[in-house]
Amino acid sequence: MESKHLIFNFTFTEGDADVLTAFLLDADFEGVEEVSPQELNAYVLRSNYSDELLAQLKERLYFDIDYSYEDLPDKNWNEVWESNFSPVIIDDFCIVKADFHQDLPSAEHVITINPKLAFGTGHHMTTYMMIQAMRKIDFQDKHIIDLGTGTAILAILAEKLGASTVLATDNDEKAIENSIENIEANDCHKIIIKDHLHPIASKSGDVVFANINMNVLKEYQPMIEAIVKPGGLVLLSGILYDQALEMIELYTASAQLRLLAHDQGDEWNILTLQRSES
Repeated sequence: MESKHLIFNFTFTEGDADVLTAFLLDADFEGVEEVSPQELNAYVLRSNYSDELLAQLKERLYFDIDYSYEDLPDKNWNEVWESNFSPVIIDDFCIVKADFHQDLPSAEHVITINPKLAFGTGHHMTTYMMIQAMRKIDFQDKHIIDLGTGTAILAILAEKLGASTVLATDNDEKAIENSIENIEANDCHKIIIKDHLHPIASKSGDVVFANINMNVLKEYQPMIEAIVKPGGLVLLSGILYDQALEMIELYTASAQLRLLAHDQGDEWNILTLQRSES
């Protein structure tokens, strides 16, 4: 008897695991697991898969992928995922947990995230570094814009840190649905969710988050520069080691933004920039 699910193994020598993850989830894959920066496992219902689907996926990507797949034994995969999802503890500052976690140490801020096999739990180094960077920022009564919010983890933390409003946006329908659930689970009331980036071009924020892949960061650089208020901060993540210099040059080219900090974790980088007062 055929199993209900297939498990795919994707490998690539150049490219971005987060980009491939986003495309897979958009193509009805139910879950993605990052094995390494150049390897993913992905799960899909057999009834949702076709060779045409994968051919279309390969056409949309800007990098080449290799893959293999096999039957996935039928079991309660949510239960398996829960058993392997450990809480993220960032000193005594922040704990990111699922609603089934118990007996955790105390922390200044506790965030409940149930990502339903999606990314954005704080385990990925890009999100982890964003949370660390947020620890150093005064959010009291600030207006925040969160581009590519994913599970809304950063938006939720911004509200807990005192932000007066948070405008969070994402292009992925499943991410939007999940972010709304997580916002409700954390009893947040100052976060507004939008389902795409363009409508926010007329808005402005004291702090702008962009934890997304390099191609999107490049495409939206003019908008990001325009929406941060004079004196405001921009936090960029999702940047690989060999991409950092290019991104610094791009974002500081007009002299409107200056680099305040450049931090690295594993192969990932986070940039903190400040817009000039004039």
